[in-house]
Amino acid sequence: MNYKYGSHPDAKPLFSDYYLKAFTQSTADGCWLGCTMACSKGIDGFQLRTGPYKGQIVTVDGPEYETIAGCGSNMGVFDPLWVSEYNYYCDTYGLDTISFGTGMAFVMECYEAGILNKDITGGLELKFGNAEAAAELLHRTARGEGFGLVFGQGIRRMKKIFAEEYGAIPVPPRHWHGIQRHGVFRVHYQRVAGDAGRLWLDAQGAAARRGLADLYGHGQKPDPDL
Repeated sequence: MNYKYGSHPDAKPLFSDYYLKAFTQSTADGCWLGCTMACSKGIDGFQLRTGPYKGQIVTVDGPEYETIAGCGSNMGVFDPLWVSEYNYYCDTYGLDTISFGTGMAFVMECYEAGILNKDITGGLELKFGNAEAAAELLHRTARGEGFGLVFGQGIRRMKKIFAEEYGAIPVPPRHWHGIQRHGVFRVHYQRVAGDAGRLWLDAQGAAARRGLADLYGHGQKPDPDL
């Protein structure tokens, strides 16, 4: 959950056993047919539990392995049906499943650490494993409502907001290079001695682009707010 553990005893429902039975499509539909891990999965006849299409029978394009990891185990949600639900609505809303999953895990750890509470989240108990609350925040983000407006800004800006408005103490971000810059998301808390009510917050969002050295090499300057 938010990369705190290397394994979890409840993770078995996310193993391939379930998905091999659920997948009804297996034709590669990725961006490059030569990819050995090509997107090629789909679930027909899936009934949605939440959102504007609740109760409707739809086809889910995926989920792929990044979605199962980000929207499943990283959020403490070990139910493949919920992972498929997030997958469908992220596709519908035009949201990236990796960004949603890592961002939600970040928020969940902040909630459990006491930085966030129900007053801030609009009544949502965003603890690890609360699949219903995660789905509701996904829908609020798409609608641009309440805490969804904060969540939708991404991890780096949430870090700034949490520090300025909710009492978290930010540690300057670390700029990693090479392989560490790709797909890495890390959150670390250190309790401040003698001040139990405040937390050090150190967040490095998932890199969805090349490292800084690569960007500078192409003459591009990174946006500090991304």
